[in-house]
Amino acid sequence: MEQHDTTLPFPTAESAPPGLADAASTKDEASASLSQEASPDTPPAWVGRAARLAHEAIDSLANKAGAAAGKVQGSKASLGEAKNEWLDSAREAIREKPFAAIGLAALAGVLIAAARPGRR
Repeated sequence: MEQHDTTLPFPTAESAPPGLADAASTKDEASASLSQEASPDTPPAWVGRAARLAHEAIDSLANKAGAAAGKVQGSKASLGEAKNEWLDSAREAIREKPFAAIGLAALAGVLIAAARPGRR
């Protein structure tokens, strides 16, 4: 006859060390207190705690999002300023040397046309 192993792969509450057995009984007590019926007018205490924790988490995320939005706005403003400075600089260079600007534009056009395959 075959021998079957009757040992369990996981410890049970009866075979657990004393500290873990206490934790199991605490868990049973907590679930028993949750299953007790509360009056219809007052929600269980865990509902208030869960709502408070959710509210704190949402407030924290809102603060972080607000700070990030402020940074993005600051970056956007500095990029806009940099773009305006570059355009002003390009306009000034074109006014000072118009023929060089036309030659540079023509050279850029030739290079772009040469880089496009299939159009000759």
